[in-house]
Amino acid sequence: GLLVRQGLAPLSSVSAQVAALDVRSLDQRLPDDGLPAELRPVVDRLNEALDRIEASVVRERQTAANIAHELRTPLAELTTITELAARWPDDAEITKRAAVDGHAIAQHMTRVVSALLKVARADAGQAPLQSEPFDLRQVVSDAWRGLAATADDRSVRLDDSGLRPLDATADRDVTEAVVASLLKNAVQHAPAGSTIRCTGTADDGVPTLAIENPAPDLTDADIRQVESLFWRKDDARTPSEHTGLGLSVAAALAASAGIRLTPTLEDGVFRVALALAR
Repeated sequence: GLLVRQGLAPLSSVSAQVAALDVRSLDQRLPDDGLPAELRPVVDRLNEALDRIEASVVRERQTAANIAHELRTPLAELTTITELAARWPDDAEITKRAAVDGHAIAQHMTRVVSALLKVARADAGQAPLQSEPFDLRQVVSDAWRGLAATADDRSVRLDDSGLRPLDATADRDVTEAVVASLLKNAVQHAPAGSTIRCTGTADDGVPTLAIENPAPDLTDADIRQVESLFWRKDDARTPSEHTGLGLSVAAALAASAGIRLTPTLEDGVFRVALALAR
């Protein structure tokens, strides 16, 4: 009995350490000091499993934070719009504008949330993303229609003269959400009175859409952080409801749909290229 208990003591110790782990202690690993050689491979495999579990939990937390971030700005905009309408209920022009702007914001939120739910179902193995052929130029046109009023307020215009019909094959809903988010980001952060340009190519059979806008305050160092959660260039010059460049959710959706996003900065122009896998 005593020898058996002594022989099983290391195993009992490992078992107790595993039982003590929870979501708040996923950064801890099981020590293998003093363990019998037979138990070390088991502990190594358990630690590898903990690495994967921790990475998965971190991704889920980041996704939840990204979703909250993505929805914060339109919700703040809706609050401002409804407050103005309530303050001047007899002003027909304000009421009409509130309805138009509110509808556009709701459409954008619906598009993003629907795409996120679609990706979540695909990740859970419930319903895979559906690839279908579509014209990227039409996707840009549809997305811009919902942003036109906001763009007019800032005197920001779209130049898509360099975008010819561009055939692509991917999940259209997710692609539309990505393009709409990137265009919305450009409208919000491009200087007032500037122009957003969209161009397209199909080099080597890979359809690629490029969205670019002037970004005089960005630096090369900033580009390495543009997808970081809640990053902002300058608190003093960024409105409080804009907590970042708004690319994190777009990047997550793009990755799920096989779309490669490449941000660059050249001569004060911020550019994001969307390459759709063949």
